[in-house]
Amino acid sequence: MRSEGVRAVVSIALVGAGSVAVQRFRYPGGWDYAFSPQYGPERRVLAQARDRFRKLKQDRESRLQEAQEGAFLARSAHEQRLAFGEERLRDLLSPVRGGLVEELGEMALCERALLIGNEEFPLEGLRADYEWSPTGRYRICVMPRGGGTRHISFSRDEYAEGAVRAFAERVTTAGATHAQDLAGRHERSTRVWADLVQTRADTAAVDEAERQVDEVAKANRHDPELADAQSDLEEARHRWYELTGHWPGS
Repeated sequence: MRSEGVRAVVSIALVGAGSVAVQRFRYPGGWDYAFSPQYGPERRVLAQARDRFRKLKQDRESRLQEAQEGAFLARSAHEQRLAFGEERLRDLLSPVRGGLVEELGEMALCERALLIGNEEFPLEGLRADYEWSPTGRYRICVMPRGGGTRHISFSRDEYAEGAVRAFAERVTTAGATHAQDLAGRHERSTRVWADLVQTRADTAAVDEAERQVDEVAKANRHDPELADAQSDLEEARHRWYELTGHWPGS
């Protein structure tokens, strides 16, 4: 209990010492100037001038920060629209294989490509025919658009003939469908490019937001009320210096 009491006394003393130090820092010149009722009116004048200037300055800084945040959001929104358009255009001009649709053994049919092991074949113009083999295995004959033939075998013990035949048919259908899709890709990419050009040129929202920042910053620099409050504060500081011979902080 004694140790707790000692800690409480020390804590109170430290808090008090901190308050005294702050008071002497805000009102320099000695103990009397910082604490004596004799100089209370002078301290109040300085405190009021400080408080008025601080509140006005915080208000003007808050307005500027709000305008800057608005400009940041406008720029971010514009950049996001640009990034979305550029991504769409890249996808149309250089399409990736896309997601997995179906797989059978070492073959994987994706949205825009056929994978056979580590090899990748574009679907455009690709054909896949089912072939019966007397060796006791089913086969799919893959014929890419660029030429060449790949034969993939499937064990009868692991795969049903209907599943192998159906997969070959789906690959051929996907190849034909993808060819049709490519036929309209140029038209779509042209539209996306035009939209992207328009998005790049449409900076009205960004320009307006940045204009607001400039206007608020200019208004703050030439704010008569803020200038008046700063003048009052400097006058109060000067009076304190004449009284004590020490300059108080702002």
